[in-house]
Amino acid sequence: MPAPLLVLTATGCDRQAAFLTTEASRVGSGLWTSAEPAGFSHAIQFLGSGQTPGMLQPGETFNVPAYYAGWQQPWGCGTIQWNIPVSGRMPLPLCSSRGAAEPSNGTSAC
Repeated sequence: MPAPLLVLTATGCDRQAAFLTTEASRVGSGLWTSAEPAGFSHAIQFLGSGQTPGMLQPGETFNVPAYYAGWQQPWGCGTIQWNIPVSGRMPLPLCSSRGAAEPSNGTSAC
């Protein structure tokens, strides 16, 4: 299957306000702040891909580090719901079906 685009989010009090990052060195800067610090987001997007670039085959797995540094104020939401829905699918690379995507002048970018 074409590699799916996955989005990690956290929802509490009907809003997404978790401070998330993929960089371990930034985690400390996300603690105890009311604004979204540099290098953080309320969602982390990543492309699910396996041994074949742009594809994810049955049984393939992968790991993506994701760090939670806290919740944007106001606090006190109680339970946080973690979600990783499939947001969309990436199309196959143009070069996977040679001929159909080549320019009319006979050159190829692949």
